[in-house]
Amino acid sequence: NNRLRGAVPEQLDRFDKMTLYLRGNQIETLPATLCDDDNGPWNKGDVARYSCNGILCPPGTYNELGRQHGNEKPCLPCAEPSQFYGQTACGGTTSGASSSNNRVGWIFVSTTTVLASVLALSSIV
Repeated sequence: NNRLRGAVPEQLDRFDKMTLYLRGNQIETLPATLCDDDNGPWNKGDVARYSCNGILCPPGTYNELGRQHGNEKPCLPCAEPSQFYGQTACGGTTSGASSSNNRVGWIFVSTTTVLASVLALSSIV
């Protein structure tokens, strides 16, 4: 819920182990390279078990965590379509979402050796 817009940066692929908290934003793209086997340890192994759903629920689905975490917490379908990944409720927009085209937010990443603010996301229109 940081008003992030756009794509999850593919450059995050360089990290071996991390936990991403990206739920409830306006993320439109999740590169498939972030969901492959070399990133299996991400999100406490959820990427190995659920592929991209272990990072963010796909558009048109939701979960209270914005991603699948365990078989008992899958990404559930919404009645209405949505264009954003990682939604925590159905309805298409995140509460407090900005209409600004130049809003920048930060992704906070936890790795085994680094806890840092890594990359900025900004919408490109």
